[in-house]
Amino acid sequence: MTIDKLKLLFCVVLFSALPQATFGQSPAFLDQVFDFEDLSVAGFANGAAAGPFVVADANGNNALQVVTNGAPGGSGAALVVLNNAFSGDLTGATEVLFDATNPNPSDLNIRFSFSDPSNVFISNDIVLPSGTTDSLSFLLDSNSFVQADGTDSFSQALSNVTQIRILNNVNASIGAGGLALGAPVLDLTGSPIAGSLLVDNFVISTAAAVPEPSCVSLLFGLAGVIAASRRRTI
Repeated sequence: MTIDKLKLLFCVVLFSALPQATFGQSPAFLDQVFDFEDLSVAGFANGAAAGPFVVADANGNNALQVVTNGAPGGSGAALVVLNNAFSGDLTGATEVLFDATNPNPSDLNIRFSFSDPSNVFISNDIVLPSGTTDSLSFLLDSNSFVQADGTDSFSQALSNVTQIRILNNVNASIGAGGLALGAPVLDLTGSPIAGSLLVDNFVISTAAAVPEPSCVSLLFGLAGVIAASRRRTI
């Protein structure tokens, strides 16, 4: 079999597999934008503390608000919002996006985390300056996360997510040295702070795989051959 025929076979198999891989068993909430305009908190919670609540922001748009008291060791000490409803096989997801507002006098270090029953992965932080609103994006790839607990791979944990979190954690991300070299340990409790955080337009996004141009060319070429063959047999 020639190299071109092998490429063509690969492309045909790839295209035939895309519907199952992309749309087969994806949770229903993927690609849904949660703007909280219906006043629902969409399954988000603040652990043992009260809230979060849906409030109107400075522009009159509804947003999810979590409020903390900053008392170390107590419930509601840190800016953490979790969701157990956004669970399941998230391997089809590529990115988590949301708008975040920091009304506090100090900057926030916003992170996204996900966990399965035995593993925790926490993203690198995005600094949200005091008094600003920004659209945050967390790519769901292993290079953008550190493993805070467990030994399973990133993809294994992503295939069986039981909880997601948005949190403020000032600890620096664990570098290449990892936990064994004494790098700061990221955890799910967040950093104590008396303040609040607004979250809006939350979405766990997917992106359909796009074949490389050579695959597209080969498939169009195959379609042309089939069409020509049909014309000759008519």
